[in-house]
Amino acid sequence: MTDLRQLPLELALEPRFGEEDFLISESNGDAYGLIESWPEWSDKALALSGPAASGKSHLAAIWASRSKARVLSARALNKADIPALVSARAVVIEDVEKGNLPEAALFHLINLAQERQAFLLFTGVGDPALWPVTTPDLVSRFRRLAVALIAAPDDALIRALFVKLFVDRQL
Repeated sequence: MTDLRQLPLELALEPRFGEEDFLISESNGDAYGLIESWPEWSDKALALSGPAASGKSHLAAIWASRSKARVLSARALNKADIPALVSARAVVIEDVEKGNLPEAALFHLINLAQERQAFLLFTGVGDPALWPVTTPDLVSRFRRLAVALIAAPDDALIRALFVKLFVDRQL
């Protein structure tokens, strides 16, 4: 007798971080506008802040694509070649709020980027002034950062996200 059970296929969907995949609403429109305004930022460093899963990494990926930035997590800075990183002229540092940061490497990155006129984009949850750093110069630099704030998603964005996710999965 033949076994007629259906076998599920593991067809994982890769997240897409293209500009055409980013949905703009009132909750993220201002942050998107700041990313769009690059390279005309008032300062060469910007913090992209918002709740978890609000689109920070997606916006950072859009900016990285435009600026040809190098992207890495804040915790990976201790293993990074900072001069090589800054030579890209644009750098994204993700998840600064998660703590246990290599503060000496972060401080070196900020100083070298400033010296070489490179752009920096930091992502994290919450106010950059409250990100978990203890080095006084880092604390003051994070307090002075311009902030692109993403708010919690509004109903229109949630609805649009559901439609997009269903279409992505051909449902």
